[in-house]
Amino acid sequence: MIHHIAIGTRQVQTLFEFYKKLPGLTFLAWQYTADGRRRAAWFDAQGTILMLEESDISEAPRALVFSWREEWHQALLERACDTSVSTIYLQDPDGNRLGYSRYPDALPG
Repeated sequence: MIHHIAIGTRQVQTLFEFYKKLPGLTFLAWQYTADGRRRAAWFDAQGTILMLEESDISEAPRALVFSWREEWHQALLERACDTSVSTIYLQDPDGNRLGYSRYPDALPG
């Protein structure tokens, strides 16, 4: 079971604006520095916490893949940069690869 995934970025606000529009994610809270500046945005990814954290370098997994749902299919296709038999892929503003997968089943169509 995954507790959280942390993605490092130089542009927390830009990634926040992107991720808050993705299906299946619910914004939880901002985390702040000692001087009150926003340093991280936390989302609930249906039981796993996704943390977008300020960093001097962009650090992310090779691909962050969420579970696919039928009601999201069209909206995801409109934003897709690539697809496979089972997965729709997107790219966030830092160039991180995201996916929504229904593996082992094929996507509709």
